Amino acid sequence: MANAVPAVLLPCADGATWLVPLNGLAEIVVVREAVSGTLAWREARIPVLHPTPAARTFAVLLGINVPFWALPLASEPVVYRPLAADDIADDAVPAAGGIPARIAGRQCLIPDLLAAESGLSLTP
Repeated sequence: MANAVPAVLLPCADGATWLVPLNGLAEIVVVREAVSGTLAWREARIPVLHPTPAARTFAVLLGINVPFWALPLASEPVVYRPLAADDIADDAVPAAGGIPARIAGRQCLIPDLLAAESGLSLTP
C-alpha cells in the first residue's frame, strides 16, 4: 500500500479503539497484579492514563513531555495495520481527542497523543 503509515489498533480498556503509529508504541506489557496510577516498566515507574483496576495488559507509548506512559488495554488482540489516507472517515462524527477513522469497518480514533498525555497524573 503506497503512502501508508505503519500503525497498530489498540483496543482500549474504556471500549475505544486507538490507531497509533507503530513507531509510537514501545511495548505491550502484561502484568499479574492490579495497577493504579503508575506501572513498573523496565526499572522505572511510568504514569498510566485512566487506570482501570481490571486491566492486565498495557500499551507503553512514547511520550512527548514524559519519556513513556501506559494505556490500559482490553483483552482483545492488538492488530498491525498500514494506515492510508483513505482510512480516515470523512463522514464520521468528529471525536473528542482525535480524528475518527474506519479500518475494515471498525470505528477507530487516531488520538491526539499530546492531549492524552496532558491527562496523565504525574504524581506517584
